Parts: sequence; C-alpha cells; structure tokens
Amino acid sequence: PRDAVVKIFNTRQRPGWTVPWQDQPVESTSGSGALITTRIGNQPKQAVLTAAHVIADSRYLQVQRTNDRYGGEKFRAHVVAVCHEIDLALLLLEDEDVLKEMEPLPVG
Repeated sequence: PRDAVVKIFNTRQRPGWTVPWQDQPVESTSGSGALITTRIGNQPKQAVLTAAHVIADSRYLQVQRTNDRYGGEKFRAHVVAVCHEIDLALLLLEDEDVLKEMEPLPVG
C-alpha cells in the first residue's frame, strides 16, 4: 500500500578524497523508503528499507510519513544495517510508536 512509503531526508557530508583532512560541505538530499517488518534479535520491529545511496555519508537522518494521511512531521532515524554492494539499507526510528498505525509491506 501507498501508506507504507516514506520520504527520507539525509543531511550528509562526503569525505574529501583529494584532501583527506578536509570534508566536503554539508548537503541535504532525499529519497524514499518502504516500511517493513523485520526481526532484530528475537523481536519483530518495524523498519524502513531503502537504498544505500539514499543514506550514504549520513550525518543526520529523518523520516517523514505521507503528507496526505499524516502530518508532515519528520522523525529521527538511524542506520542499523547497510550493504553498498546490493544498494540496500535498513533504518530504525528513535520513536518506534510513530510507525505503529502504518501497515508495513509484506516481504518474501
């Protein structure tokens, strides 16, 4: 369902490859993700599955639910798993209750 899609806001800072002691300027990017249910430890959790390039070089991540059904509030998120080889990342929100009223997409 469309309600399981979220927008991800990434405040990132890329490394300076030519001058390693200097970072590039901070920039803001955005992308999308999908709400899924996964197991972390022995507990099922709702998480956001997204592309690894969306969260690359992240300094600060926020997730926003769809504006037409929910408010436009953004919620702090953290990367719990990333694999750049297959371009996937898994995010958890600091406030897990935010996702409780959303229906996750079935996986597998």
